[in-house]
Amino acid sequence: MLSININGHQMEVPEGITVLEAINSSGTYISQLCKDPDMKPIGACRTCLVKIDGVNGYPASCSTPVNDGMQIWTETPDVRNTRSGVLDLTLSMLLQDNQNNNSSKNIEKDYQELSTALKHHGIKDSRWKSRKRHKTDDSNPVFDIAMSDCILCGRCVQACQDGHQFIGAIDFLGTSTDSRIGTFMDSPLIDSVCTTCGQCLSVCPTGAISVKVEEKPTVKEIDTTCPYCGVGCGITTQVDSDQQITAMQDNPLNQSSKGMLCVKGRFGFKYVHHKDRLKQPLIRKNGILTESSWEEAIEYVGNKLSLYRGSEFATLCSAKATNEDGYIQQKFARTVMATNNIDHCTRLCHSP
Repeated sequence: MLSININGHQMEVPEGITVLEAINSSGTYISQLCKDPDMKPIGACRTCLVKIDGVNGYPASCSTPVNDGMQIWTETPDVRNTRSGVLDLTLSMLLQDNQNNNSSKNIEKDYQELSTALKHHGIKDSRWKSRKRHKTDDSNPVFDIAMSDCILCGRCVQACQDGHQFIGAIDFLGTSTDSRIGTFMDSPLIDSVCTTCGQCLSVCPTGAISVKVEEKPTVKEIDTTCPYCGVGCGITTQVDSDQQITAMQDNPLNQSSKGMLCVKGRFGFKYVHHKDRLKQPLIRKNGILTESSWEEAIEYVGNKLSLYRGSEFATLCSAKATNEDGYIQQKFARTVMATNNIDHCTRLCHSP
């Protein structure tokens, strides 16, 4: 363990962590717009600058390793003023109220993490001229990418490329004031290799990448496991006041998915509350599917299965069902149905 001091408070931290991680573990707030907690530091936004005794300048805390005996300061007048200047310039990257002039721009829109940082530093408007940005890419059926709200932090690019998904659908395009986030050949997102996993959406600090359908306020979060396949990805279900699921978020603490989700896990939850979802077993009676109790349905299936044994019976399971489900299914086939006729599909999708 290393002994360090943050804003006059002594604490011990493990070796190998960064100054930013130490600050976060202490409960001290510091702006950090380009650093995703689950990925390597980019060092692009420069909003996590700190003062370290004996070190020239104000290093970025996200990429500075902790050393024993460090004296770290996050709120000295000089370092706070420097961060405020960076945040002021960052704010000027955004188009607000479609204005592109020298007048100050009131902060009315919620820019999520950026708004929190601006409020902490007492910034209410920008002194700089906004620049013309590219239009919104709304080609994707699930979410939009609005360059007018983008600060080019790079978190979405990192998540898409080498941070999580390894898809590479988006990257930095252009240079200087024409810099932007886009796809290969600057084509619409829907025409790219994007799988609509939404990982970029989950890491965006300003809301530049947002879902098309506005979500209701969340009143409760429940950690659970994605029901679609056997990988067992961790999801955090967000529930509104009507006990309706409004969104699914990835769970970085889950050891199977480690903060990653596919399009089904993140966006495929509408079936839960769909009006056509089956809520009771159906048994065909006189050619008509009729609702029945679970007891009646299980008895019906049992009676049908009892008519077959050995080579008369075969069963298919999913290659992506859980190990436990697969084990029970083969045990049922061999011990109850007396057959080895069990196989699985090789599709890389959820259970049939």
